[in-house]
Amino acid sequence: MKTLLRLIIVLLVLAAGLYLGRNIIARYAVQAGAEKMTGFPMKIGSLDLAFAQSRIAVRDLSLRNPSEFKEPVFVEMPELTVDYDAGSLLSETPRLKSLVIDIKRIVIVKTKDGQSNVMKLKGSLGPSSNGKKGHYRVDTLRLKVSSVELKDYSMGNPLERTMPISIDETYQNISDSTDINRLVLLTVMKSAKLPFIGVNTKDIAGSLGNVTNSAGEAVKGLTESLGKVGAGAADTLQKTGKGLFDTFKKVVPGTSSP
Repeated sequence: MKTLLRLIIVLLVLAAGLYLGRNIIARYAVQAGAEKMTGFPMKIGSLDLAFAQSRIAVRDLSLRNPSEFKEPVFVEMPELTVDYDAGSLLSETPRLKSLVIDIKRIVIVKTKDGQSNVMKLKGSLGPSSNGKKGHYRVDTLRLKVSSVELKDYSMGNPLERTMPISIDETYQNISDSTDINRLVLLTVMKSAKLPFIGVNTKDIAGSLGNVTNSAGEAVKGLTESLGKVGAGAADTLQKTGKGLFDTFKKVVPGTSSP
């Protein structure tokens, strides 16, 4: 009887320890899983699993570049907050009531051989080998982005530019037909009017499903304002062989050299 009692006490202590340490355990699990899935290391300042409020709050998240990129940071995200429907987690289509993505800066890097970190991330997030996708639903996504930095090493000496963009967009009707990573990228490309970075806007728009923004416009319509810019920048690169930021000055008149 004493042995059984001791075993119960040990199990209670272990359970309490796991519960109290759940945020730390979850933080390391998410970091490891993200790197395995994308090839981009992730660091998280804090992660709070608030089960009573059906909320997950992540603070000070940073997505790091793989070793082939000289710039260590790809994305700095002060806040990632998810409010979910707890009952739906056992269903075939989990539902997120709201998703807030607050990005302080995105650093787009182009290497000497012309590859960008955006191209690499897009490739790692492509369709799975078996073609299967998990079902989900997001009622509301709020996306905030403060700035984009461009760093081009393709011409030898690095060329750099920082662009404040102050994005604050809200999207609805997000389901498994929407690639949220590409939705973020397309929104940034529209606001920053980026030059050609090796990513086809039409290809990105094909992964957005029927999501709409707060103005009621179809997100696929974003490509209408991007198509000419993207195509023109691509033609310039092919004909002149100039670097990313020479093209950038043509795309956005009035900007000065860094």
